Amino acid sequence: MGYDNDAPDTTWHENDGVCNTVSMTHPIGSPVKTFDGTPQKGIWQMCEKLHMDHEAVIGHLVSKREFENIIVIYNEHAKLLYSLK
Repeated sequence: MGYDNDAPDTTWHENDGVCNTVSMTHPIGSPVKTFDGTPQKGIWQMCEKLHMDHEAVIGHLVSKREFENIIVIYNEHAKLLYSLK
């Protein structure tokens, strides 16, 4: 993707090593807002970007310290999902 001249615009250039980041936010045409800590039903909520490679975020080829940080990210996300009842 990087600097594809056929991209709709330059926002499609930023990527995580595999996927462009603009396509990770929400389905085009759907309501979206920045996540403020309180989940809302019926609206896509974007969390802040993790400045990590696509494979690193799943623990591929990372150091033990980086892996421990990734576990914290997953635990916090799991807690958030569990809170949605």
